[in-house]
Amino acid sequence: MVKINQMKKDELFEGFYLIKSAEVRQTRAGKNYLAFVFQDETGTIEGKLWDAQPHNVESFMAGRVVHMSGRREVYNNTPQVNQLNMRLPQAGEPNNPADFKEKPPVDPKELHEYLSNMISKLKSSLATDCPGLYGKYEKEFYSYPAAKTNHHAFEAGLAYHTATMVRLADSIGDIYPQLNKSLLFAGIMLHDLAR
Repeated sequence: MVKINQMKKDELFEGFYLIKSAEVRQTRAGKNYLAFVFQDETGTIEGKLWDAQPHNVESFMAGRVVHMSGRREVYNNTPQVNQLNMRLPQAGEPNNPADFKEKPPVDPKELHEYLSNMISKLKSSLATDCPGLYGKYEKEFYSYPAAKTNHHAFEAGLAYHTATMVRLADSIGDIYPQLNKSLLFAGIMLHDLAR
């Protein structure tokens, strides 16, 4: 299996990949096609299935793993799959979507422990909203990406971003003791929750 970040321009490849997104679109001639974004733990690549039939739309939905073969090409400076062939996995073949998602560089449990500890240290009156809001949106906060693409675009990316920013604020607060760390932490946390 060729990982997405190992695909070479104009080379044929095959392997198992997760359909990150699948959207039915129409050509200028009015024919349906499927515009895909495929992913594995190393990255993403776009591809199109031309002349998509209803059974293709039903079979190749976002969140499913597929066996794919094709040729990696570049169009408008964007890598994409051409000569695309797909099928659903057969018995015994990889089919768990979680195996194909980019992983956060830190265990989400460690992020949770660190941020819970930092929340417990908040002393500002402005920081009183943090524990309640984090409790209310905890599941989403520790599973959502920070952005759709580029910026920590992986599961728990939002929590990873917030923890990184709080660590930076903690370090800056050590250098400039006149700063109120509680206000810095609360500002970062409340800002990221509002995303």
